[in-house]
Amino acid sequence: MTWKEYEEVQKQICKENGADWQATPPDFIIGLATNLDKTPIYGVRDVRSDKTSGWYIWSGEYSAADDFYKPVCAAHLVDLFPPIVHYLGLAEGWRFIIDKDGYEDIWYEQD
Repeated sequence: MTWKEYEEVQKQICKENGADWQATPPDFIIGLATNLDKTPIYGVRDVRSDKTSGWYIWSGEYSAADDFYKPVCAAHLVDLFPPIVHYLGLAEGWRFIIDKDGYEDIWYEQD
């Protein structure tokens, strides 16, 4: 899929969940924990700035360690785990949980 095609999927997910669509350009940075081999996979969108998307994505046990997240360009998620890209259009304050068996939960949390 092209990035534009992913954006169309993102817009549909936003529409289905009553969320505003907020683009994540492919060159914007995501905070990604390197343990995407576990499920479920969690995503939280914080406030975006400059070239940072506001997305933090991890799986397995969460850690508050300073080095838990690594900066990764959004476009690299296409190679790492493409289904994550489907959710990158959710606006600030939105969260998701997905797994490799098709489970999906999407919600808005103000804090």
